[in-house]
Amino acid sequence: MKAKHGFAASFRSRGRVLGCSMALVLALSALMFAAPAGATEPPPVTTYLALGDSLAFGFTQQKLVENLGAISPSYFEAGYDNFYAKKVIGNKIITTNKGLVTVNDGCPGELTTGLIGHNPALGGFNYNEPKVPGETGETPEEEAANKAKQKEYNPCAYHYVKQLPLHNGGYYNPNTGKPVSQLEEAFSTITSENKVTKTTPAHPLPVISLNMGGNDELAAVAACEKEVGEEYAKTGKSKYGETPEKAVAGCVAFHAPALFEKIAKNFEDVLNVIDGGAKYTGTIVVVGFYNPDTFLLPGSDLLTNILNKEVEAVVAKYPNAVYANPFPQFNPQPKGEETKKTQEAEEKAICKYTEMCNPVAQALHEQEAGKALPPHDGDIHPSRAGYEAIAKLMFAVAPV
Repeated sequence: MKAKHGFAASFRSRGRVLGCSMALVLALSALMFAAPAGATEPPPVTTYLALGDSLAFGFTQQKLVENLGAISPSYFEAGYDNFYAKKVIGNKIITTNKGLVTVNDGCPGELTTGLIGHNPALGGFNYNEPKVPGETGETPEEEAANKAKQKEYNPCAYHYVKQLPLHNGGYYNPNTGKPVSQLEEAFSTITSENKVTKTTPAHPLPVISLNMGGNDELAAVAACEKEVGEEYAKTGKSKYGETPEKAVAGCVAFHAPALFEKIAKNFEDVLNVIDGGAKYTGTIVVVGFYNPDTFLLPGSDLLTNILNKEVEAVVAKYPNAVYANPFPQFNPQPKGEETKKTQEAEEKAICKYTEMCNPVAQALHEQEAGKALPPHDGDIHPSRAGYEAIAKLMFAVAPV
């Protein structure tokens, strides 16, 4: 305080001439920079928080390969959240949403459990691995199961394991330096206090979007492919079907009820944290499921429809949450038409709204598999038209 008072005294000692000069300068400045008649104050900063997997991130396989060695999240800014925030239709920005800041937490490859993370208070799983095997009284099998479950709840391997950058840079606990999940980061954002206004959250947060579960499905398909492959290697047949293709489809259908129950429960856990624990009062837009594998996995349209209904039933429990279902647009199911016409309509939609028919993605997939693959076996992610279509569906249920 002494230094401040000394400065003020020294400043005043320069006399009235300087004071009058400063007053004149300030007056002229006010005239020069006064807002024109009818001008309004800049809009307040508001936040749109996007939670999810590669769809929230805006991922496509072709963009990843094209930019290997110089990966930047800036190459992936054509996801549904980007279109939703700006309401971009056909490359035309309908509204700039000035003052709206998009916080994109999306992580490619994220499981529903990984999005939840390790914090038990938020529905996560934290296993304190014993330093000495068996010292907690666990059997070796129980210890192995807990380690596997712990790994399943590890957040965002795309960033924390593969060291690839995210739009939001990754989320770390400032006290421990350890990575935290999207849900933990979202809880912190929702409950943060503005240090000036003392309001919560720090900036108005009118909308949160959420998509997850697709990678849980992919993991289930991969597990079935492995199981069926082992069956054929040992016995030359599978209990799930008479051909390898039908057996994989049969295996997926057999395990689907448990998988869907798990996905729906994790959606409920996430919504409980956001709507209940964090007391979020804005709109939560949950993005549902489409089926890119409709021509590769027989019966998968029916399963996708069932999953959408189960998750939508969970969403309906929360007054602040709405459901945007892309399945009818991505996988049209015309009624009263021949099967062939139905397939043609669905094939046209899949090729338009996803990267499954992208020849570059098909070639990359075949190179990875080391063999020729059926047609339309490219990239499951939406095309630009697909991401835009999802954004329009979101607008229909929750304009931003």
